[in-house]
Amino acid sequence: MSEAGVASQVVDIHAAAGSFVEYLPDPLVLFPMANLRTSIKIVAEENATVIVADAFLSHDPTGQGRTFHTLFSETSLRRPGQRLVCLGRFDIVGDAPVLPSPGTMQGFTARKVLFTEE
Repeated sequence: MSEAGVASQVVDIHAAAGSFVEYLPDPLVLFPMANLRTSIKIVAEENATVIVADAFLSHDPTGQGRTFHTLFSETSLRRPGQRLVCLGRFDIVGDAPVLPSPGTMQGFTARKVLFTEE
């Protein structure tokens, strides 16, 4: 990916009344120079149950420790009629230092980001 390019991924989920929806994808693998914008938009009718998880990994196949450039992610939950229930966002610059953590092993790193309600 060129530095000017930005990839995007949009997931739209509509949970009907009384339904159970689970969206648990494998982690996104971000390679050096990656710029990504992700969006998960959930509309849940009354009495619907929705479980959503999102994760990413930074990977440099050359083993030089290079990271992605940027990752912006937004997850929203709305009721029908567009009433916003909660919104979670984060914006990460890949060149931030990666601290040793339980998610780091053999040169592969994983970062955990918690969403907050606005």
